[in-house]
Amino acid sequence: MNTFFKMLKTIEELSSEEVLSKDKDLILRKLIAFVESGVCTDSQIEKFIMKNFRLSSVKITEEWNKIHFDREKNTNTFRGQVSLCSRYLSSLFGVSPDGLFEAFLGEGVDILRRISDILDAYSIGNDNFAKRFPIIVQGGFLPADAKTESTYRLEECLKEIQLLKSLDNSNIEALISEVDRDKLIYILQSVREPLVVDFYEKHEGRAKNVKKASVNLDKLKFCRAFAKTKVKVLEPVESRKVPVSKQEPGVLKTPEDSKPYKLGLSDELMKVLTDYVAGYDALPVEKKNEAFSESTDSSVNLSRNFLKILTADGFRQYLQRLNPFDLASELENYKA
Repeated sequence: MNTFFKMLKTIEELSSEEVLSKDKDLILRKLIAFVESGVCTDSQIEKFIMKNFRLSSVKITEEWNKIHFDREKNTNTFRGQVSLCSRYLSSLFGVSPDGLFEAFLGEGVDILRRISDILDAYSIGNDNFAKRFPIIVQGGFLPADAKTESTYRLEECLKEIQLLKSLDNSNIEALISEVDRDKLIYILQSVREPLVVDFYEKHEGRAKNVKKASVNLDKLKFCRAFAKTKVKVLEPVESRKVPVSKQEPGVLKTPEDSKPYKLGLSDELMKVLTDYVAGYDALPVEKKNEAFSESTDSSVNLSRNFLKILTADGFRQYLQRLNPFDLASELENYKA
């Protein structure tokens, strides 16, 4: 009888023969790492079974008893637990053992996408995801127990999702890692003190002390620098619409400044790009939903790498991959 574990082991063995595409092989590696980690369970027995899923029931029982001699199990008991654990994973990914095989070695595209989505979701977090954005609640921007009766499609909430990604603790931690922590502590330590401290000073000829103010010069300098410093955006929000260039009074913009994207494209090619992107807004809802649901890590990387080539640095890097003789020869076909 096929089980999730047996089929996963079979697919892994076949993958060594390079029968899988790069995308499928990557998902398989993620799936195996996920199973071996046992991240989906709190049970120590289930974690042990998942870590050793390649072993037979007899062998895994022996390995368990070597380590847990005070809690020995017989093969029949362990066989039943292995079977239950395997069924649990099938239910988690919504796939039968045969369906798992079909996903990787057949045409089970929808099943493979579901597996990939679940793995990606677990990599983000299985706990209360809202805990990752404490700044929203602690800053008083939303009540801690805020609820709404409204419902939306996720593709209608892309801007809000981008906001949450920008405010994710991991992004803030990454930003902090780019600066000198000791300097950061010094600044925070300095600005905790009030800007102005009142004190009273005795003056000759006056019965009462005179109230005076002392300005914290370090904090004054900080406030001046803070006001002039530009915000470092954690993750720029990508607009689906082509931005409209606005001319500032008294400022003459160069042709490059007036372009909506900082890419090394001629006006003609820039128009082709912006027309294509702007066309997304004109799509019917079902087509937008389809584009949203079909977005994968591979498709994101494809767009990212394409745009990188259109920058000066990306263009130089790509040129390094080309044979200069071949490039010079082919350029003859494009002479003005």
